[in-house]
Parts: sequence; structure tokens; C-alpha cells
Amino acid sequence: MIERRKNPSAPTRRVASVLAILVLHVMLYGILYASIQYWIHKPAFPPLTRLWTAASREILPVIVTHYVPTVGRWFILFICGLIVGIPAGIAVGYSKILYSIFHIDIEFFRSLPATALIIFFMAAFGDNELTRLLPAFYITTFTVLYYVARQARILNQIRIQHLANLGASYWFILRHCVYYELLPPILIAARQAVSLSFLVLISVEIIVGPSANKGIGRAIYDWQFNTNYAAIIIGLLAIGAIGYMLNVVMAIIQRAIVKWNNELSGEV
Repeated sequence: MIERRKNPSAPTRRVASVLAILVLHVMLYGILYASIQYWIHKPAFPPLTRLWTAASREILPVIVTHYVPTVGRWFILFICGLIVGIPAGIAVGYSKILYSIFHIDIEFFRSLPATALIIFFMAAFGDNELTRLLPAFYITTFTVLYYVARQARILNQIRIQHLANLGASYWFILRHCVYYELLPPILIAARQAVSLSFLVLISVEIIVGPSANKGIGRAIYDWQFNTNYAAIIIGLLAIGAIGYMLNVVMAIIQRAIVKWNNELSGEV
């Protein structure tokens, strides 16, 4: 058997290509922004020197004070949403009776705007830290529940029936067949829910304020109140960078777990 040797220079080349693409993007967007700022003389487009000052001196303390708490809250509610959504999706999708009863409800609740539900949640449960996290938990749970239930509904019933005819128990089929067939769509659903839940949480913080008065929404509100548009732009770029890194982490986890699926394991 011939072993495939790994090229030691491959990771270095990949890092170099990523850095080159990053520098290219910074240059292109810098030129584009400078052109817009030159033609549109508005306070919302401060000069690049002001953006650099905000990025080098103002954004780091704000990230520690406001961004880190938001990411921490998001991670907890995201895990809770997965814990609720995955088993519920498997149960609803695997059972013909449950799916026929609840698939319309799942479609309906998945279509409701989670951000708008903050008004109902605050009226029903009061204004507290838990209420402000419910919309992001809601969108995480129903996103995962929807995708997992659909995939569980179209499982390979022939393989499952074959195992049942051989005398396999329910838990054996669930562990050795259903688990491996549903794991790729579960990871895809989780990756879909990452961006949605993170954006919903930030939107709620901007609308009603963050928990304990510390969060990304509070930082953006303060910058807007002080008309610090340079900090707003850098802050938005930081939000985009955090969202992108969360998706990259999910892609790496997906590739590490689903090694038998070439289409998913090769995606980053």
C-alpha cells in the first residue's frame, strides 16, 4: 500500500495565499471608501486617518468591555438551542405521526421574525436578561429543528428496515444508522443557525439594550449618540469579522467530524 506523503510547504502556502487575499481586499475596499468619501462629503464617511485612529486606539477596549460579553451570551444560548432543536428535530422527523401533526407548526414558527418577537417576550415575561436572549434562542432552535426534521423524514428507510429485519434494536438503529446519516445535515443546520442567532442577538441589543448594559448593541448606541461614525464603521467591521470567524470555526468542526463525507469535509 502506497502512503500518501503530505507536503510540508502546503500549510505555509495556504497561509500566504490567505494573507495576500486579505491585503488585496483591504486595498480594494480602502480605495473604494476613499473614492466615496471624496465625492460624498458626509459625517458618516470620515477620512481614512480617522478610521485608523479608531481602529488602533478606541476599538480594543470596547471589544473587551462589550463584544466579549455578547459573544459569551451568544455561545450559551446557541448551545441551548442545539440541545433543544436537535433531539426535537430527530423525534419529529423520524416519526410519521409527529411529522404529519407538527410540520406545519414548525414552518409557521420558523417564518416569524425573531427580532419582532422581543415585544411579545417582554410583555409576557417582563424586561430581564433572559427575555432579551429569547429571540436568538428561538431562531437557533427552530432553524435547527426545521432542517433536522426534514432530513430525518427522508432517511434511507430501506437500510433501517433491513436492520430491523435482522433483529437490530431501536437504539442500535438510532446509534449506528440514523446518527451517521443525520450528522451532516445537523452540522449544516448548526452552521446556518450560527449567523442567524448572532445577528438576531445584536439586533435585539440595539433595539432594547444588552443584558447588564454590556454588549455590542450598547457600544453601537453610544457611538451613535456621540456621532462617532469612525468607531461605528470599525465596530461593524469587527462584527463582520467575528461572524466570519464563527463560521470558519463551524466549518473546521464540520470537516473534523464528518470525515466520510467528501463534499462537507472539504469545505471551509
